[in-house]
Amino acid sequence: MTTADNDLSRSRVPMDIAQTQAQSEIQEYLQFSQKRRRLFPRAALVGLLAGLVAIAFRAILAARDNLRNGLIGWAHHDPLMGWIVSLSFVLKRTPG
Repeated sequence: MTTADNDLSRSRVPMDIAQTQAQSEIQEYLQFSQKRRRLFPRAALVGLLAGLVAIAFRAILAARDNLRNGLIGWAHHDPLMGWIVSLSFVLKRTPG
C-alpha cells in the first residue's frame, strides 16, 4: 500500500462516518414524521369528541334551566301545590 492509498483510506473514514450519521438523521426524521402523521388524526378526533361532549353538556344545562323556570312558573300559578311540590323536592334531596 502506498502513502497515497493510505491517505485516501484515511480521508474516506470520516466521510463514511458523516454519511452514516446523515443517513441516521434522515431515518430518525422520517420515523418522527410518520409518528406525527399517525398522531394528528387521533388528536383531531379527540378534539372533536371533546367539543361534542361540551355541546351536549351545555344543551343539558339549558334544558334543566328551562325545566326549572317552568316549574317556578307553575308554582307561582298554583301557590298551594307549588309549595307542596317544592318542599317535596327539597325534603327528598336533603341527606340524612
